[in-house]
Amino acid sequence: MRYREIAPSDRVSGLVASLWEFTANDSLKPGHLHSIPLDGCVSVAYARSSNGGSRVVFVGPRLESLQVAIFPNDIIWGIRFLPGASRPAIGKSGEEWFGKSGLLAYEMPDLVRALGGLHSVASLEEAAPLLEGLVQSNSPCPEVMRGVYAITASQGTVKVSELPDLVGLSERQFQRLFRSEVGLTPKQYSRICRLRGTAIDVARARSINWGEIAAERGFADQSHLIHEFQSLFGISPGEFEGRFLAEIEHGDMRLDL
Repeated sequence: MRYREIAPSDRVSGLVASLWEFTANDSLKPGHLHSIPLDGCVSVAYARSSNGGSRVVFVGPRLESLQVAIFPNDIIWGIRFLPGASRPAIGKSGEEWFGKSGLLAYEMPDLVRALGGLHSVASLEEAAPLLEGLVQSNSPCPEVMRGVYAITASQGTVKVSELPDLVGLSERQFQRLFRSEVGLTPKQYSRICRLRGTAIDVARARSINWGEIAAERGFADQSHLIHEFQSLFGISPGEFEGRFLAEIEHGDMRLDL
């Protein structure tokens, strides 16, 4: 299996984190369960099977990994919206889709029809304009996005208590507004952001020292890192290294969302 991401075009870069591709090889066991790591985003994905069948699915922000069945030669292209940007982009907030996933046809059939052209494309680069075609040109909430950018830029290490002053809101206003748009609290998104950055570091590394990674990523110690992996990803760091990374070849991935 292989996963990679590309940057969005300038037209949608204020709303879209990345476009991505996931492919399965022909030796994969049918119905293989794949765990989707947390990223704090709303995603829409087009999945095409080797028999020509296809489906369009959505995945909302969540606090535990989602397991999905993958089949030999499946190819999936997706678009990840920046946390807090899915409402202006496609009309659904992170809060509306928190903890949810499923067939998009039941939620937003017009978007499914807009992706019909993906049936005949052959690469992520060809799929990107169609995926970006879903995006409406609306502006996200500036206070929420300033908070999202601050958390993302610090890779989840910024003090959440400092964010309301940074964006010019009271703590109560900021917490309420952030959750309504992102679907997560600032603290929850910070935890996910730091752990995702850690996972990408590990995927890119040639050799792995979990103690050094814990220190570099601002965890109190290695035990804290292990706890966060088990709490949010549902597996230990060792299992992530030995199973997840062994199964999937990782191409380019965007740390800056």
